[in-house]
Amino acid sequence: MAAIATKVGNAGKTLWRHKKKSAVAGIALYHLGDWLHGLHRDQLIRTAYAREALKFGVVPISCEDTPRRVTVLVNINANERHVNDKFTKNALPLLHLAGLQVDVIKAETPEQLRSLAAVIDKTETDAIFVVGGDGTLAEVLTGIFEEHKPERGAAQVPIGVFPGGNDNRSLQLLIPDLFQGKDDVRLQCESAMAVIENSVTRVRPFKCSITSLVPVAEAPKAEEPTEDTASDPDAPKKLSPEKHADGAVFYALSDVTAGWFNHIEQRKHKLWYWFGWKRKFAYFWEMLKRSPEPLEVDVAYEEFCTGCRRCRPAIVVQEKPAWRWWHMFTGTPRYANPQVRKDYSNIVNENCGRQHTDKVVASDLVISNIQSDPAVSETGKLVLIANDGANTGRFDVISDGWKRCASNLASVSTNPDFYTTKLSASAIELFVKFLPSFIPKLAVAGEWRTLEDCANKKVRIEATDKVVDLFVPRQLRFDHESAEQQQN
Repeated sequence: MAAIATKVGNAGKTLWRHKKKSAVAGIALYHLGDWLHGLHRDQLIRTAYAREALKFGVVPISCEDTPRRVTVLVNINANERHVNDKFTKNALPLLHLAGLQVDVIKAETPEQLRSLAAVIDKTETDAIFVVGGDGTLAEVLTGIFEEHKPERGAAQVPIGVFPGGNDNRSLQLLIPDLFQGKDDVRLQCESAMAVIENSVTRVRPFKCSITSLVPVAEAPKAEEPTEDTASDPDAPKKLSPEKHADGAVFYALSDVTAGWFNHIEQRKHKLWYWFGWKRKFAYFWEMLKRSPEPLEVDVAYEEFCTGCRRCRPAIVVQEKPAWRWWHMFTGTPRYANPQVRKDYSNIVNENCGRQHTDKVVASDLVISNIQSDPAVSETGKLVLIANDGANTGRFDVISDGWKRCASNLASVSTNPDFYTTKLSASAIELFVKFLPSFIPKLAVAGEWRTLEDCANKKVRIEATDKVVDLFVPRQLRFDHESAEQQQN
């Protein structure tokens, strides 16, 4: 007993003698305890949501009815191949407990996602649940609207989104109060509950196309050749730009970004060993290595219109058929009530579709697809913001980046005066003049698109009238304390 007391008394001296080892061990124990506490907390949250889903599963249905069918499209490569594990642990059990018929399809390439989304219709499923990030959702929307059926104006079945990406910008723009760029088990469970509860909102994707401007020789004019041109068959011909489609067409809900801030936000995930400081360190480390050389683009855009007789089609009133004598036996024909639409025939807007041009030199360029504005009920709205890249240095990027970290914002600055260019439009065309050699690319829905020979590239982003019914959560029904109380 005395020996034990002696060892306990000498513990302080031993820890002080090995100060460095003690400090490292203390930090490791702290993080281990925090990790174990997080595992226990997340399990309590899953249990609470499982009870909610089970309330729908125990409701009896008629033997003539069939359960709701949900087709799950999983991008197994999303989020460094971790998204499937998160979905299997946090969302799939809820769908089963709610009594839904779930078919899981795993895709390995974007082409597979597009092809699957193009052929799935309401005869095969009642809903599509997309498991992945913004890029995965963009591939599915592109398959629905572009692959094989470019004339389709609306998705045939509602779509749900499992927030398995790094930032989930599509959901951040739709529900900024819930999705703040955090990896929360509750958000993943709520995405499944939105499908179960049929919580639908109507959204409109934007279309992004990347084309090349290829110089081609103009047709020769009918004029007599001079002696110099006649004697020189290799004389240069006059060139003019011609549009040439590259097949790079995307439909998405989030945004199009370019510049150093987006590059750093993508790089932060590779600094995982910095734990909670990885994002701040990414801004410091990237600006320590390189100066934020700005990009240069010429912008041509169409002024946004809330709706007038020029940009909204006239309402066609379908006349009721005349009564015929055989209707006494067959009954009067019944027609589905047409969707009530606002009449824009008396609204005049002289600025509708007016073309404007601007030049942007920026280190942060963001084009967002706005859904929450009441003026975008029948078409989308694009908002372009850009900072003054010529007067933005290393310390400016670090300072603004750390402010974003403090407020948990991923793609835009917390300071409204940071952006010197702000405009709203129905369509925006970017004529790229210069991109930094280190990042010659832009991100469409979070996925990098490299622009080789950027001086001959044009990027067109346009709002569309295409419709998608999206399953979205409305609130976080459990906090950490309430989940523990339910368990007790």
